[in-house]
Amino acid sequence: DQHLDRWFSHFDKSRFLFVKAEDFFARPGETLDTVTTFLRVNPLRGADFTPLNVGRQRSGVPDDLCKRLNKQFKPHNRRLADMTGLDIDWD
Repeated sequence: DQHLDRWFSHFDKSRFLFVKAEDFFARPGETLDTVTTFLRVNPLRGADFTPLNVGRQRSGVPDDLCKRLNKQFKPHNRRLADMTGLDIDWD
């Protein structure tokens, strides 16, 4: 939050676009359209969003560790959501 505060002290918040990776992964074309519109550049058409890392094994985070981390970072995530306007639900 301190880093965003510093940026916001120099630039109006309307000059920033915050995008969640989850949104891009779920709806890449729509999210990219949002970005190009925000930047006032021509939309990218025909982009291939086929995942290249399909089948890659990822180990899960143990439930107890996940709960501890969620509890520890909850106030920070809440502040990040307030600052960015994003709906952050990482519980």
